[in-house]
Amino acid sequence: IGSLALAGTLGGTGTLTAATTTLDGAIVNANLGTGTLVQHSGISLLGGTAASGIVRIDGGTLRLGGTDRLADGAAVTVARGATLDLQGFGASVATLALAGTLTGTGTLSAASYMLDGATVNANLGTGTLVQNSGVSVLH
Repeated sequence: IGSLALAGTLGGTGTLTAATTTLDGAIVNANLGTGTLVQHSGISLLGGTAASGIVRIDGGTLRLGGTDRLADGAAVTVARGATLDLQGFGASVATLALAGTLTGTGTLSAASYMLDGATVNANLGTGTLVQNSGVSVLH
């Protein structure tokens, strides 16, 4: 489909593919296909997997509901004021551009991490860490 705006629950065992999937306090228990995944507002839970090549957390919080919910090739961007919550799970992505907060007890692995006034309250795997601008805090 062209686009999906979700503020409720998406369930099932299949895969839904949209050019853009926007979450507003949603619960996603099904799998998401390729396309852009946008966390817009509220607290959303990604219980299924997302094959999205682009993941934008523009506002609110995106919580992972299990290990490896994001695609290995995903370019993940977390905007200022937004949060990616790993909870206790691990994930591997291609890149992380972080101006907001990364939290949880899990580990996020990426080939490169670009920090712009970010707060890191989770574990980072191996990869290149670049402090681009602002003051970033690693806990």
